[in-house]
Amino acid sequence: MPPVSRLVVLAFLCGAFLVPIIEQAQAQQLNGLSLTVGDNLLNGLIEEAVPVVLPHLQNLPLPSFGGTEHAGVTKVHWNLTNVVLSSVNLTSLTTQFEGAGFEVAAHGVSMVVNADWEAKFRTVWDNHIHGSAVVTFYDSSADVDVDFAQSAGHLQFALRSTNVDLEHFKLKLHGGESWFANFFKVFIVAAIKDHVKSGFNEAMSDLLNEVNTISMHLPLSIPVDFDDLALNISLTAVPSVPATGYSSFPVQGNVFSLHDANNSWPPFVPSSPLPNLVSSDSVQFYIQSYVMNSAAWTLFELGQLVAHVPDLNTVDVAPFIPKLSERYPDRPLAIGIHVSTAPIFTLSSSNGATMVANASLPFEVTLKNNTIVSPCVLAATLTFGIDLDVKSVNQTAVLFGNITAFQTVFSEQSSSIGPIDVAGLEDSLNKLLSSVLIPLLDSFLNHGLAIPTLPFGIQLVNPQLQIADDYLLIGSSFALSPLS
Repeated sequence: MPPVSRLVVLAFLCGAFLVPIIEQAQAQQLNGLSLTVGDNLLNGLIEEAVPVVLPHLQNLPLPSFGGTEHAGVTKVHWNLTNVVLSSVNLTSLTTQFEGAGFEVAAHGVSMVVNADWEAKFRTVWDNHIHGSAVVTFYDSSADVDVDFAQSAGHLQFALRSTNVDLEHFKLKLHGGESWFANFFKVFIVAAIKDHVKSGFNEAMSDLLNEVNTISMHLPLSIPVDFDDLALNISLTAVPSVPATGYSSFPVQGNVFSLHDANNSWPPFVPSSPLPNLVSSDSVQFYIQSYVMNSAAWTLFELGQLVAHVPDLNTVDVAPFIPKLSERYPDRPLAIGIHVSTAPIFTLSSSNGATMVANASLPFEVTLKNNTIVSPCVLAATLTFGIDLDVKSVNQTAVLFGNITAFQTVFSEQSSSIGPIDVAGLEDSLNKLLSSVLIPLLDSFLNHGLAIPTLPFGIQLVNPQLQIADDYLLIGSSFALSPLS
């Protein structure tokens, strides 16, 4: 297939979001992420692609062919050679997600076929005539129906059917007698139609085979702009058409470390099925809390969820842990914050986004000989209220956040200096931890998390965020960059 075929493939199928995938042995039914797109996006992409593709469909050579038919009692053997599809144009294209995939319909199709012809027949003697012909088809149409499929998480396409209507045509015949012009219109033009139809079906089949091959070799993950993490966007099922005009692509959605040779999976799965159509936006991202929880679990497994409150002195905690300052007077002190289990994110339409983390807080005293001891360790449950928002940055939807609430519950985990008055230290310790943890988390949340970029120059316009029970919905309109 010539190099231009890839361009044709992308132009023809560019509305179908070619989802990159990651090979996985585990097959899970529920997905953590879903993308729903409207067929106006598919329409827009194909309309942008037509001016790019049509120049490559001019002056295409076609195979020679022939046949035998009867003109009255005379048997005529004919052949067409030097057959060229010299021109193809159309007035409009429409697309629609329907059934198990989508339909592309071309309207106002015109095409010109040039050919040399020859005919042999016997009357009283053997006759051999030849000449050339120009057949112009007009007011024609072509339809292609494609079903979605998937293979090991890869997006695939299956040709359901094709149809070409070439009812109207004009003939310019050079050479031959008047009877042969009628013969040509009845028999040879019919054969040309059949060859165009079968050739179109074969071409569409070849295009889908090539796009399926391309899909199988796309990148395996989308990097997340934080600590070498990546998002698994393999398909969990065949894309569906939840309603005429929309298509939904279910994606695995777990976050993993690029440095994890085993590509470990979190010990939990999405809690419930994601919806796939709750708004009329052209682009809809559904993000379950599973995505955030898998990221938190991965960071926890990597040992990244550790912080410190540094540069303290045992004198600073004397008002609420007097036994510590009595045992170690005027010594350097740091309070460790070691998350002990993976944090849990919760999304709620009434309460918004919250994160709960369990942590141990060792009080680390530096002795005169620079030895560090931990005379007491507190256990803490940290609860954060998070305000989320989405903005368009360089035509990409970016999820931002900031901490709006912080609560703690403390208990004594261990102590070598006697019982700790946990109730008496909560307020002071809460203020101390919030002065460290809130700026730390805000620095990450304010940095923003880019939503996976759509291909083919699709720019998200005015994205809006909605927090529902156990998932986020980012709905957006779109604009298209001109194809080159």
